[in-house]
Amino acid sequence: MARKGFAQQESKNDLSEVWNTLVGESLNQKTRVGLLKRNVLEVYVSSSAVNQQLTFKKAQLVKQLQKQLPKENIKDIRFKIGSFR
Repeated sequence: MARKGFAQQESKNDLSEVWNTLVGESLNQKTRVGLLKRNVLEVYVSSSAVNQQLTFKKAQLVKQLQKQLPKENIKDIRFKIGSFR
């Protein structure tokens, strides 16, 4: 199963669910969880305003992600402006 990517997909689904609850409905619609590379979570945002808003909350978000998903060992979040959905 791990070779087929099922474990990675399940992990990404968990990340997405936790992220959605942390940021709330308004920001959830303007963000999308990307990949987790080297303990850094990539999050795509719809605009620079959303980027700035989340940057102010970054330390708090990292702590909450670490608490709710200790297996993922998230050390940082990188916000990227991009189109999605």
